[in-house]
Amino acid sequence: MGATKDFIKFRQYIRTQDLKVNEQYLLELFFEYHNTQYGYCFLTYEQIMQSFNTTSKNRISKSIKNLQKLGLINIDKRYSNNRYYIVNVESFIVENKSKDSSFKVPMIGQVEFKLSDEDKEVINSANFSGNQVKTLLQISKNKMDKVIAMIKYVSNKANIANKFGYIKALLERGVNIDDIKQNYHKKSIPFIDNCSSRNYDESFYKNLEEKLLGCR
Repeated sequence: MGATKDFIKFRQYIRTQDLKVNEQYLLELFFEYHNTQYGYCFLTYEQIMQSFNTTSKNRISKSIKNLQKLGLINIDKRYSNNRYYIVNVESFIVENKSKDSSFKVPMIGQVEFKLSDEDKEVINSANFSGNQVKTLLQISKNKMDKVIAMIKYVSNKANIANKFGYIKALLERGVNIDDIKQNYHKKSIPFIDNCSSRNYDESFYKNLEEKLLGCR
C-alpha cells in the first residue's frame, strides 16, 4: 500500500497557523521530505540551510524550536540526523490501495521495480524527490540497479553538495560506477605526468573530475 501527500490541504493548514515566513517555509519543507513509509523527515542541518540559502545555523535552530514550542512538530534527537515528526501529519496523507501486497514502485510508464529493504533505505536516505528518481531512471533507461549504485557511491562523498546533479551528470555521460571507484592517483593525465616536480594528491583529481562533469 502506497501513500500520497496532499500538499494543497497542508498549505491551507499552514495558513491557519500564526507562523512567521521562515516557520511556514520550514514546516512545508518538512512535509515535502516527510517519508510516508517511516513517518518522519530526516533532513540534515546542512540540507535545511541549503534550502533556506543561508549559512546561519542559529536562524534554522530558532525556527525549529518555535515549531516545536507551538506543538506543530516533535523531534527525536537520538540519531545522527534529527528525525522530525509533523503532528497530525496523517490528516494530510492519502493511503493508496494496492492489488499487490509486495513492495513495488511504479516509475516510468508501466515499468515497476521491486526494491529490497536495503535499496529502499538507500533511496530514502538520499532525500531525493519522486521526480528526481524518475529523472535518473529515464536517463539510465530504467536501470534501477545502476541508479542505486550511483546513489550509494555519491552518498559517501561529503564534499559533493548537489548529489542529484552529480549523479545526473554521470548518467548523462554514460560513466560506469566501477570506472570512477578506482583510486585517483592511478589515473594518468599526460600534461600532469609531464609536471614531475609537482605532487598531486587524490583531492586534486577529485576536484578535477567534478569540474569536468560540471558539478562545481
